[in-house]
Formats: sequence, C-alpha cells, structure tokens
Amino acid sequence: MILYLRRATSEDVARLEGDPEELVPFMFEEEEESEAVVDFDQAWHALHFMLCGDIGRTSSPLSVMVGNDEGLKGTEAHFYGYWVITPDEVRAFDGALSALSDEDIAARYDPDAFAQHNIHGADFLADEEGVRPYIMQGVPSLRRMTRAAAEANDYIISTIG
Repeated sequence: MILYLRRATSEDVARLEGDPEELVPFMFEEEEESEAVVDFDQAWHALHFMLCGDIGRTSSPLSVMVGNDEGLKGTEAHFYGYWVITPDEVRAFDGALSALSDEDIAARYDPDAFAQHNIHGADFLADEEGVRPYIMQGVPSLRRMTRAAAEANDYIISTIG
C-alpha cells in the first residue's frame, strides 16, 4: 500500500466528484510542476505516526495522511477511494508542518512503537538499515507541495493504491 497526495484545484475536485473514475488518471496525469504528486512508498504510515503520534486520523492539523470512512469518496470506481483535504486543512497542515524541522520529525522515529501500534510495514521499518532517511525522503516534496497549495488556496487529494 502506497499513499499518494496530489495538489488539486477546485475544478479538479469538482471533476472527481462528477466522475470518480477519473481518480487514477487525475492522480497520475503529467504535470509541468514536479511537486504535484508526492508518494511515500511504504513509509507513509510511519511518517503519519511520527507527525501525529497516532496510527489513525486525529484532530491534529498534521493528520492529513490518514483518512476516515466519513470523508471517503469514490469507492465505487477505485477500491480504496480518495479523501479531499480542503484549503483550510491544507493551510493548517502547512502551518503545523512548517513549525517542525526535519530533525524534529526524524527524532520521533521509534521502530518499537511502530511494531507496538502495528504500523504498516513495521517489520521492514524495524529491520532495515537506513530506514529513518527512507521515511523522511518524501518530507521535502511534501513541504513544497503543501506550501504551494496553501498559497494558491488549493486542495490536496489523498489516495492509497
């Protein structure tokens, strides 16, 4: 399971609401902007845990990487569906993420907690050398994407594939 986040305009969100089968083409269509899509490979759940201290959706503005069933859309067209992160949520996430340095986030790396909380890929995350950089690899792109989306009053679409 890989988490993908993609910046989206209000027109993009309306397009997906009108035709959920457009999710996959939308998520992976070519963009001039290289930061339009961020994927975290297998590290997404560990990074979410490092940001929020929890495995699921929380009230923290940093909790955008894990959705809940309430906001899940498009499951008829795409098995996992997608979540829409609103411009207000994007700005709150960007502000909270900006308040943390990469070192702050990396210091929250705890493979024992990953195993205890059954984080996706916990076995791999505990056994591999160099896992902390692997988890952190998407953070610079995440910062750039969320900053640009916040400044443009855009949405972010989240899906797991």
